[in-house]
Amino acid sequence: MDYAVDKIISNEHTAIITVDEWAEDPRSFEQSASVMYCEHKRYQLGDKNDLDFSECSSWEDHEKVVLAEQGADAIILPLYLYDHSGITMSTEPFSCNWDSGRVGTIAISLDTVRKEYGCTDITPTLKETILDALRSEVDTYDMYLTNDVYTVTIVETDNEDEVIDSCGGFYGIDYARTNAEETLATYEKK
Repeated sequence: MDYAVDKIISNEHTAIITVDEWAEDPRSFEQSASVMYCEHKRYQLGDKNDLDFSECSSWEDHEKVVLAEQGADAIILPLYLYDHSGITMSTEPFSCNWDSGRVGTIAISLDTVRKEYGCTDITPTLKETILDALRSEVDTYDMYLTNDVYTVTIVETDNEDEVIDSCGGFYGIDYARTNAEETLATYEKK
């Protein structure tokens, strides 16, 4: 078993939390309604797409290409990357101008919003909800980029070689801990 990031011990069982070495890129999940358009010389980031950004000389040009694809009224946010002993992504700029900068745009068309949310009008409240959802998608993608994805393995407390249950793909240590505690409680009731 890999190095334990955390252990939660109960009477008969122990939950061991390790980094998920086989974590899936959340952008490969079918459920994402948004698209991440990224440009970087060394990294393949975001979603694969056929857009040509070669004529773009600014991020404003980049956004025009994205809006031509998604619709002029699409909801978009900029994407920023910090690259220093690993990479991390955000919708807000990082404070270090030397090792960080803009890397792309995340977008969702209003047609997709209407279909996903079953609405015809995009109210300011709904638009803010969509922006929060886009930020959340970027946060999840960042967890993947920073190896903040975990596996929870349930073992016998007396014999950690005796694996009872194991499941990976928990994005964020808090989510992994919550799952570990809930799973332990289930096994302790048996």
